[in-house]
This record gives sequence, C-alpha cells and structure tokens, in this order.
Amino acid sequence: QAALAGSHASLQGTLKDLTAPLSTPLNGRIEVASLAQLTPLLPEVRLPDLAFSASGRVALGDDEISLDDLAARIGKSDANGRLRLRWRDRFNLNADLTSRLVDIAQWDTPSTTSVPVHDRPLPLQPVRDLDVQLRLRAERILLATYDLDRAVLDAKLANGLLELSAKAAEGNLHGELRFDTRQNVPSVAGRLSLQEVEMRALYTAATASG
Repeated sequence: QAALAGSHASLQGTLKDLTAPLSTPLNGRIEVASLAQLTPLLPEVRLPDLAFSASGRVALGDDEISLDDLAARIGKSDANGRLRLRWRDRFNLNADLTSRLVDIAQWDTPSTTSVPVHDRPLPLQPVRDLDVQLRLRAERILLATYDLDRAVLDAKLANGLLELSAKAAEGNLHGELRFDTRQNVPSVAGRLSLQEVEMRALYTAATASG
C-alpha cells in the first residue's frame, strides 16, 4: 500500500508461485481526492479538480502491465474494460472501454488565470513517443456544447500519426480525423458526414444537461 495526502493506492492478493511472482494477478485500487493535487508530478498539464478512483485485476509481466475488470470514475465520468501498457521498445497503450457517461466538458474548469484548453499549445513530443489503440463505446458523451448518444470512438496513434473515427446515434453522424505530427509542422485532415442530424437538438440537449 502507498498513500499521499488525499491519495491512496493498494495491491492485494496471494502469490501462488514464488518463482514467478509477476505472473499472479493482484487486486489493485487507487483513489485520488482531486486530480489537481497531482499537478506537481505533471507540471505541463493543468489537471481539473475532480475526484478519481479505479480498481481492477493487475498483472505484471516482462516490460508490460495489464489491467482487467477495470472500473474507473473521474468526476461524473465512468469507464469499464481492460488496459494493456507495454514499454519494451516504445510506450504502447491498448484500451477497450465502455462507459455510461463521458463528460469531456468538466475537464475545462473555468479560470480567470489559465488559458482555455482549445487555446493551449499541444505538446507534440509525447504524441510522437507514445503508441495508442483505443476503442470506446459510450452510452453518452457530453462535449462543450453537444450531447451525443450511443457513441463509438476508435483511435490509433502510431509513430506520431493519429487516426480517429467516431459515430453517434443522432441521425447518421460519422467523423474521421487524421493528425500527423511526424513532420516539424503538423498537418490535420478531417471529414464529417451528417445525415438527418438536428444540430439544434444536440446543442439544446447539452445546454439542458449543464
């Protein structure tokens, strides 16, 4: 177990094979009263004042860690599923998640001294150093001004190239985004397809939710 002010982490279980202790899954849990307390550890990121908790089955291997039966919560958002993190040659994260609610708007906490999220420069080097494969199926996603039901998000980040596709239930809504950071000057290309989608309804739903 480990504890800091406002935070707590633990691993519990029984090692069945002492010759290979890393092969035994353990029950892990972490609780953080406020993500903002972690700012000294991540000075380049302005973390919001949101409570965070997560639990699951943790297994350690050679240059990798896996987390099954994940149940996590950040503020009003939740996520369940599995994660795999490998770091032999490059950091590689693979995630397959489901969620009842993903509230992205709560991450941009209003502040008179901080620059809004959409106006901040994007740190490119971490994007180039990390590979990610993500699949997210959410019953509801809240953006700054839009409310999406039954959303599916697939994202792949490899060697600085991000390819993202998403769809939602409001009519026929499908989008794709390609963000290439492999060059000194990044490039962005996107496509959005809307059929029988009432944008005013999306905006009204999100406003009512806030």
